[in-house]
Amino acid sequence: MPSSIEFIKSGKLRALAVTTDVRNEALPDVPVVADTVPGYEATRLVRHRGAERHARQHRRKINKTVNDALADAKMKGRLADLGGIPMGGTRLTSAR
Repeated sequence: MPSSIEFIKSGKLRALAVTTDVRNEALPDVPVVADTVPGYEATRLVRHRGAERHARQHRRKINKTVNDALADAKMKGRLADLGGIPMGGTRLTSAR
């Protein structure tokens, strides 16, 4: 949605529906596909992942930095403006 939301908000593009299971706060008037196709949901998860060869402490630091950024009010606001939903996560716990 980040690539199209500004066109939708400006009226240059008409959104028919969002593919998440609930309406998006950035586009509250746009219905979900599941309203016409029950059970339909298609979402995209963007995650970061370092190479397994990276030291565990580096993976922890990267994970903490990303989660801290996602918890920041300014970042949350910007992601919401773009139609994104921030979802932090746990670090990789690979034994390597």
